[in-house]
Parts: sequence; structure tokens; C-alpha cells
Amino acid sequence: TLYSFYASKNTNITRQSNLFLSATYTYLKQSNYSAFGTIWLPNNKYHFVLDAYINKFPANFYGVGNNTRAADVDAINNTGSRIIVEAERKLGKVFYGGITGIYQADKYFDIAPIGIYTTDTSLQARSGGKELFTGVSLIYDTRDYASYSTSGNYVRLNIAIAPKYGPDFYGLTRYQFQSRSFFMLNHEKKHSFALHTVFNSLQGNSIPIYLNGTFGGISIMRGYYTGRYREQNVALAQLEYRWWPLKRFAVVPFVGTGEVFRNNAFSIAELKPNFGAGVRYFFDLPARLTLRIDYGFGEKRVGEKRSQGLLFAISESF
Repeated sequence: TLYSFYASKNTNITRQSNLFLSATYTYLKQSNYSAFGTIWLPNNKYHFVLDAYINKFPANFYGVGNNTRAADVDAINNTGSRIIVEAERKLGKVFYGGITGIYQADKYFDIAPIGIYTTDTSLQARSGGKELFTGVSLIYDTRDYASYSTSGNYVRLNIAIAPKYGPDFYGLTRYQFQSRSFFMLNHEKKHSFALHTVFNSLQGNSIPIYLNGTFGGISIMRGYYTGRYREQNVALAQLEYRWWPLKRFAVVPFVGTGEVFRNNAFSIAELKPNFGAGVRYFFDLPARLTLRIDYGFGEKRVGEKRSQGLLFAISESF
């Protein structure tokens, strides 16, 4: 379910606010309930983000590192919840300062106790744990629109700390950096390029396996299974060509690359490929909100099928 609204009558300046709600329940009693909201107050002076879920669902685990094998896949169960709250205030014309709060609690167990999730004794916090992060953000934002941007830049740096409050908590520091740049190729905004870069790092004496950086899914490195590769650092980049030939339809081919890695172990030779294309349908033209279908491809490892997948989502990947 999607609910969109404006917090001000001045819709030429104030960005549109959106609330997304979703629920999944299977006959095996697996479930996932999630809510996401982004709220822009009048003249974009304040911006609030809410991201929450309650999860009881299985997932595939392949191990740790940038070269895991499909043959090692191990089905694990996760029961967990997370809530992220962010508040940002405009500082001048193009800068925002913000604060972040995150609470997450997870329990994991191996469905088949002979899998690598059980037998790999180097994995940290395999049974789960809790985290309470608090952090600060600095944002630079000159985008023309919050969704399907065609000009401007968005740069965000966030640093968050999770103290070790008790035996179920882990002392961690998380660094997140991302940039989004948009370039129009003509004044009609029918042709544009969009570049997205991400660097995330998690530091601590003991890093829970489920908090390691990863990629894939509907947002970045589309075509990879989310969690196939995971480590404490992740660096990614993707480039889109956005062609908007019809009033409500656009075509978006994309390419990208990235990898996960341990501290001081980044290697250009280990970068993984990503490419594909998608179609956009604009169901809300003033706010440029879209329904998108993407088909993405990843690497072809020796002895394995090429990573690939069909993806459906609301709004752009960035």
C-alpha cells in the first residue's frame, strides 16, 4: 500500500511525502511486515524517515567474503525486527544536518545443522543479538526531484555508534557514504544519466555476521541475491541512462560494479560486474513516482549459472 501527500499547499517547493506499507504471510507461517515513510515538511525545512519491519522468514547463507560458492548454500531462519528513525533539518539552501536512531534485534538458527552456518566456527554472533545505534548525518542535496531525478546531486555521510550495553549487544561503529549525481542531456528532460556510489564500513572487535555489508536485491547490483556476498566493508557504483520517450513510460538500461571486502583488502581485480535494463511507469507524474520492472545480470562464476533476476518495485533504485 502506498499513500502520498503534500505537507504544504506550495507543491512547487515542498516535496511529496510517501508512506509504504507491505505484508507477507505464507501457509508455512512465514511472515514479513514492513513500513517505510519519508516526510517532507513545508519548504523542505525538515525531513523525517521511518523504516521498520518485523520478520520471520528463511534466507540463504553462502558464507563470508567476495568469493562464496553456490554449492555451499545453507538455509537459515531469521526472527527479527528493526526500526530506523531519521530526522534532518535544513541548514542553508542545500545542506541538511540530521540524527539517526536504530534498534535491531535478531535470532538466527540453521535449518539443517550440518550447513556452513553451523560448521563455520569463525562466524560471529550466529545465534543473533541486539544493536542500538545513534548517529549523525550531513547531507548535500540539490536534486530537482526526490524521485526520478534528472539534475542535481545528493551526498550523504552518516556515522553511527552502537555501544555494548550488555551480553547480547555488540560494540560497533558504522560509517556510511553515498553520492547520487544526475545529468540532463537535453532541456526536455527526456535523456539523462544517473550515477550512484556507495561505501559502507562496520568496525568493531566482534562483528555480527548478519550486520556485514552486502549487496543485491531491488536497489543496487540488481541481479544478485541479497546476501550472496557479505563482509564488513562494501563499495559499489552504478550508472543508469534514463530515456523518457512517452508521457508515462521510460526505459532505463544500467551497469554497475562492486565488491565486499575485509579491512585493507579492497582489490580492483575482485570487482563484480552488473548490467541490465528496466521499464518505468509513472503513476504520479507531478511527483515522478514510478512502478519499475528491472532485469539484472551479475557474474558468471566457474561451474555456476550466471547471477540474474527479475525485480518489481515502487520508485527508483536511487
